[in-house]
Amino acid sequence: MVTGLLVIAGWHLHLRVLVQVFHGVIPMQYNTALCLVVLGSSAWLLRSQRLHRLLVLLGGGFVAAMGGLVIYEYVTGRSIGIDTLFFYPWLRTLSADPGRMALTTAISFFTAGLALMLISFCRSAIAAFAILHTVPVSLSLTSAMGYVIGITFVLPFNLGSQMAVHTALALIGYGAVMLFYAWRQATRTAEGVPEWCRQSAF
Repeated sequence: MVTGLLVIAGWHLHLRVLVQVFHGVIPMQYNTALCLVVLGSSAWLLRSQRLHRLLVLLGGGFVAAMGGLVIYEYVTGRSIGIDTLFFYPWLRTLSADPGRMALTTAISFFTAGLALMLISFCRSAIAAFAILHTVPVSLSLTSAMGYVIGITFVLPFNLGSQMAVHTALALIGYGAVMLFYAWRQATRTAEGVPEWCRQSAF
């Protein structure tokens, strides 16, 4: 959430160091930063017992919709204007598709948003919640490793560039926290050990 807020501030204040981190690397798009803010806020609300879970559902729905629409753009090759819906980049040369997040980022947001929507509907769906969050963790780790070994494209057929370096790090952190949350919830809801297991075999 903090990463997204900093990047949004960077876009508005024209501070390239916040948007791009290092010169020549992929910038974080405005829509990506906005989704990170909503995703982080929804995750924080998930742990709060004083706020209605409808907010988690709305946040997850927004992020899933943003990711799904960008995926649609990549699959169909059509632009529906979602890339510049909220903000127009001050320099259109920062990316080949101004404002469009990477496909790996869109897939990550789509699955993470779906996971939040699912857990807001059904608290017992913690296993599916954890499985869905392995997608953004895997894709962000792949993108981070791409920067380490110098691979620009991490998908076959060059379907868009990899996610920005701070997007990858933010999603790694977010996914790790959500998997830890799922583990904590699973230990609370696990059934007790059957009586015959407690008895010694000897």
